[in-house]
Amino acid sequence: MNKILGIDIDGVITDEGPDNNNIWHNALCNHFSQNLTREKNVYDFMEAYGLSEREMNEFINQNIENIYSNVAAFPEAIKTISTLYQKGFKIHLITARHKEYREITENWLEKNSIPYHSLTHDEPKDIVAINKNIELFIEDNYNNAFDIARKNIKVLLVNKYHNLNKELINNIERVNDWNDIKEKFNKLYSFNSL
Repeated sequence: MNKILGIDIDGVITDEGPDNNNIWHNALCNHFSQNLTREKNVYDFMEAYGLSEREMNEFINQNIENIYSNVAAFPEAIKTISTLYQKGFKIHLITARHKEYREITENWLEKNSIPYHSLTHDEPKDIVAINKNIELFIEDNYNNAFDIARKNIKVLLVNKYHNLNKELINNIERVNDWNDIKEKFNKLYSFNSL
């Protein structure tokens, strides 16, 4: 194996909190000054919370920089990615975040001591994965996972409320957390222990 990895940031490296009490939900409730209820277990916030495009844009414009700057990172993600980097893996971080948030993202990665070889923003992840010869991708968005898996690339899909009702296809395996991810790496790459 070539040891070339693709890793999503939000919901994979970032520890946003539990499904019904996460950084996004709390920021939405605070922004709208009410206790919102997620109407659907889907990835898209407008659909999940029944928000208009105007409401969503207003929320994003006023809150996203603070969220991106202050969200926690999973300690096991930092440790595992650092170990893989030291073992010679190529780490390509591929995020749906818009390019305008690159500096905030780079600062956050540095603050959390997360090593990487490249950072790609807001491009079709399956195309980036092919162009970078990625052999394994860690993702939480089912649509991205599906597109990547269809390109014959193995995907570890991190279980989240918005992807639990999705049917898996070839090349997609579910994982609960970074301990599960480490176990998969130990098996795939014949490590004794990461």
